[in-house]
Amino acid sequence: GAGPAKTVRALEAAIEQLGQFGIRQSLALTHLAETHHQSGNLDKAESAATRCLALGRQIGFAWAVASAERLLGRIALGLGDTAQALARLERAAKSRDPFFSTEPTRNRPRS
Repeated sequence: GAGPAKTVRALEAAIEQLGQFGIRQSLALTHLAETHHQSGNLDKAESAATRCLALGRQIGFAWAVASAERLLGRIALGLGDTAQALARLERAAKSRDPFFSTEPTRNRPRS
């Protein structure tokens, strides 16, 4: 199967080729950040997620902004910065990041 290194190379090539297509480039940046995060390379994950966040804001693509905030929150959590993690995850949740739309919600408060 394709290991993380092969996936990273393919995503980096796609990002370069998609430079003029901001929405598609932001999707590839999200996947690149996820791949680096899952591989334990938090510096590269943070770099890709930060690029995705900036691009998403620049082109007005709310999904990219929310996804980047979620990723940056998870990275901050991995680095032990819980305050930053909570702030970013809260922004992602308020932006209706797709990750949070799969989480069950309660109609009543916990007892």
